[in-house]
Amino acid sequence: MSEPIVYLAGPMSGLTFAQANEWREFVTDFFDWEMEFLNPMRGKENVFGDGTVEGHKDYGHLDLMSSIQTIIARDTLDVRRCDVVLANFTGSKDVSIGTIFELGYAAALNKPVVAIVPKGNVHDHIFVTHPSAVVVETLEQGIDSLASLLHIEIDRVS
Repeated sequence: MSEPIVYLAGPMSGLTFAQANEWREFVTDFFDWEMEFLNPMRGKENVFGDGTVEGHKDYGHLDLMSSIQTIIARDTLDVRRCDVVLANFTGSKDVSIGTIFELGYAAALNKPVVAIVPKGNVHDHIFVTHPSAVVVETLEQGIDSLASLLHIEIDRVS
């Protein structure tokens, strides 16, 4: 059987490239060889113009493969390709329209979503929590839920 494919959804607005990508790298490293991860941050280093995602609003600095249309096309293709979506809303300050779009698309395709939504987070809303297969509050719980959903044994070092 092939490795399960996981799409790593989550907010970028108001974050630097490093902040938006840090948890994604952690999850990818944690599972190592167990699954394939589709990281929407790949190839977006130049999209963060001024260091935050808001820099992308100056469309003129983008090349063809990192245009807004190409990014949306690639991210929706990734959601179609994946077996499950891991959506981490931890630390988000504003509503992430892009991530909400991806969750809606995943729901339309009947893709299970593991949503990490801390209590009081701006994404603690029925349009995130209701269509998600699993809703937890921490990244650790999200990792455990993802492993359980995909029947993967994980070892935690204390």
